[in-house]
Amino acid sequence: MADLPPLAECRDLAVVATTIQALQTTQTGDAAIVGVLQAVRGTLSWPRAVAWRLDAERGGFGILHQAHADSIDPLAAATHRAADSTLGEALSGTDRVVVGPAEAEHLTVTLPIHLNGSADLAIEFLAPVTHLPDDRRIALQTVQAALSARLQSLVRSERAEASERDAIAMSSVLAKLAAAQDEGTALRATLAAVREAFGWDYGSVWKHDPEQDAMVFWVESGAVDLEFAYATAMSEFHKGVGLTGRAWSTGQLQFVADLAELDDSPRAPAARDAGIRSGVCLPICLEGRIIAAMDFFTTKHLAHLSESRRHALEDVARLTSDTLTRLYRQEIQVQRATWEAAFRGLRGELGQVETHQALRDQLVEFGRESLGSSFARLETHTHAGAVALTDNTLVVPLPIDATLTVPMEVDVLVPELLVQIGERVQGEVARAVERLEASDAMAEMRIEILHSVDQLQQSITEQSQASADQASAVSEVTSTLSELRQTSAQALENSEALLRASEQAAEEARRGSSVVDESVSGMADVQDRVENIQERITALSEHTQQIGDIITTVNEIAEQSKLLALNASIEAARAGEYGRSFSVVANEMRDLAEQSKQATRQVRQLLHDIQEATAAAVVATEDGIARVQDGRALAAEAGEVMSSLGEVVEQATEASRLIASASRQQGAGVSQVADAMVNIDSAVRTAATNLSSVEQVATDLGQSVARLEQDHRQAAK
Repeated sequence: MADLPPLAECRDLAVVATTIQALQTTQTGDAAIVGVLQAVRGTLSWPRAVAWRLDAERGGFGILHQAHADSIDPLAAATHRAADSTLGEALSGTDRVVVGPAEAEHLTVTLPIHLNGSADLAIEFLAPVTHLPDDRRIALQTVQAALSARLQSLVRSERAEASERDAIAMSSVLAKLAAAQDEGTALRATLAAVREAFGWDYGSVWKHDPEQDAMVFWVESGAVDLEFAYATAMSEFHKGVGLTGRAWSTGQLQFVADLAELDDSPRAPAARDAGIRSGVCLPICLEGRIIAAMDFFTTKHLAHLSESRRHALEDVARLTSDTLTRLYRQEIQVQRATWEAAFRGLRGELGQVETHQALRDQLVEFGRESLGSSFARLETHTHAGAVALTDNTLVVPLPIDATLTVPMEVDVLVPELLVQIGERVQGEVARAVERLEASDAMAEMRIEILHSVDQLQQSITEQSQASADQASAVSEVTSTLSELRQTSAQALENSEALLRASEQAAEEARRGSSVVDESVSGMADVQDRVENIQERITALSEHTQQIGDIITTVNEIAEQSKLLALNASIEAARAGEYGRSFSVVANEMRDLAEQSKQATRQVRQLLHDIQEATAAAVVATEDGIARVQDGRALAAEAGEVMSSLGEVVEQATEASRLIASASRQQGAGVSQVADAMVNIDSAVRTAATNLSSVEQVATDLGQSVARLEQDHRQAAK
């Protein structure tokens, strides 16, 4: 030091002092570097000082700041240095002051500045000397250490401030995201909040277009050159192309120091003209799929993106993606709830429709009101198909020869859910159609049943009238038979009396002619009685003929009853389950009618026998009358014919016996006919009762059909 000139020593001390003073007043790294350049160059009167920064993108080094004497042309100096230059050698791991040759009688003095353990910054001076003393070297090393320390302190401070600003920015972004109610609001709010909170000049959002498979412009924030805004609006990015395409391709945040130097970006020329420099792009995800990208730009040059800022922006992308996913799921739940409620409402309405037109109207209302499609419509078709969702339009083929077409006016977030709703609508419409068809069939069947019931009731009324007439006729026949029975009994008594008289006459005839007169008188009496018998037997024959006519009428009535019963059975069979009880009654009526026919056949046979016996009795009485007359004549003429008279009396006695026998047979036949008619009368009355029961069954059947229709309508509601 004693060998140095006092001025040189003072300058070394002044370099250190002015450098420390300059560093104490600076608040940023750039200001600290510029202060050191000016302090060292000015104190030592060196012509030029340059600060170089490692340029990782271009390779080599680029000028960060410079200070020079007025006689130095700044444009004459190089603005970029290659990596293999002496500057590169100076920064290759050394922390010493490096001195190298420059031009004639000048040296280059390089001070490597270490930040974070690496030398990516250097201060280079042009010194008009050929030798650098040790003290000067030590002084410059002190400047080097002071600048490194100050820069590290400022970096830490800037990082702390940046972290604080980032935290504040994140709070703002979080607040905006928390308040967002839909995807558009969330993206716009995040775009504006990030741009303002992080100090970007311009930002834009890009959305993925599935048809073009590209990111297309959606919205912007901030004011920049109109040409750049226009270029942004007209651009689109495919995967891997441009800053947005790289973020989409990698799924990670992408940073560019100078957008104008991005060769594959369509916005590069406009960015160069507008002064847009550094930028960043964030991929935005939804359910693990990248659906959008958000980029931000500044007119400032950022050599790199700080770690805290990168983390903050990555958190913004993640939080925005989480918010979109949350909103998306909420919207899905809302859509699901809305569509489910719409379907439940439709199902309730379809359960109450009563016509096919009402069904069609309800389906159109479902598409327009419940699904919110003002263009929902029913289109006629003749074929069926599967439910489909094409071009955001729901197509539901229906089993009514029509298709429900619903152009959705909102984004369908869960297509498979809407398709399921369409399929369920298909099922409900099919059930409604089945119900309507069943209701129509029920109405037709009800009309047929009621018509059959009316016919049955009319037939029953006619049968009841016929039964009443039949009962009246049977009652008359029964009354006539009762009288005939009495007449037959009286005839039997008379015939028995005649028999006794004949026997007595024979006995008297055998006594002799003494009693001829008495016999003649008796014969006259016999003649009267025989004539009376003849009259009664003739009357009996006439009555039996009347009974035959009545039996014929009864037989016809029984045949008509059997035919009516057959018709009733046919009508009961047509009524199905509801006519089963009536069928039983009809069969019983048919059996009773058959029994009536059998009884009438028996009565007819009995009447035939009675008629034959009566005819024989008439013949016998007529013969008896003739013989009695002959007897009277003979008795009157002479008693000598008493023997002949005895024979005649014997014949008369035999005839009387025959008459008595015929009378007994006639009485038995009349009793049988009377008993048969009693049975017929009972059967007719039973048939009338059964007809009343059948009529009641028919009435109950009509009421049951009405109740069944009412219950069907209530069940349908």
